[in-house]
Amino acid sequence: MAARLPHAAGHDWEPWEEVAAGSSKGRSFRHSSRGGGQLSTCEIQTGYAPSVLTELWSSAAPHFVRHRDKNSRSTWVHRTKQMWRSQHYFYVLLMYIHLYPPHNNMVDILVTSRVHVDFNCFYKMILPSAHSWSLVIDEIRWEARLDLDNHHPFFPYLHTVIWDSTCFMVEKPTDWTFGRLVVNGHYGKLTYVQNIRPICNMHEQTSTPPCHTTHDT
Repeated sequence: MAARLPHAAGHDWEPWEEVAAGSSKGRSFRHSSRGGGQLSTCEIQTGYAPSVLTELWSSAAPHFVRHRDKNSRSTWVHRTKQMWRSQHYFYVLLMYIHLYPPHNNMVDILVTSRVHVDFNCFYKMILPSAHSWSLVIDEIRWEARLDLDNHHPFFPYLHTVIWDSTCFMVEKPTDWTFGRLVVNGHYGKLTYVQNIRPICNMHEQTSTPPCHTTHDT
């Protein structure tokens, strides 16, 4: 039995494994092992281990226990009933970021043990809280970027740099020999994805490109 989370925003929250229990879809499910070990359901669905979700939730909870008033976009309404929705909507936000489902398929992918989230629910109920939280997130320790032992608790010790990628739109090729190299399902358009190497610490020059787990090529 998973331990319950500590109180956050004045409420006793569910273990993340129980939040995730009802969801069984998503393109990242085929990447279910790392170093020979099995990923938890939370990692498969959100990219984060339960311990990391707890850390993130400690700062996100105050933003998700409220939602925008349906009659006024500038007014916040604090939940007094169904407080569990706050935690499940937060989990769905991370699922969306990790799995990035198309709008017409969101309701089939963004599923927890208690909710199915469609396009309208996501943009009206979740995104405003996500934006509010994003304004105060403080997880980057810039002053420690050059430390030899610069390892954030969110990343294992084998990780020495954070990679990202960006895409450049290109003209549609007339020859599929070249066209197949730029058709990218993740972005839904003709793009060329280029890895970017941000300088995070002294080990950066020894790093190698990551193995992608989405449609990026």
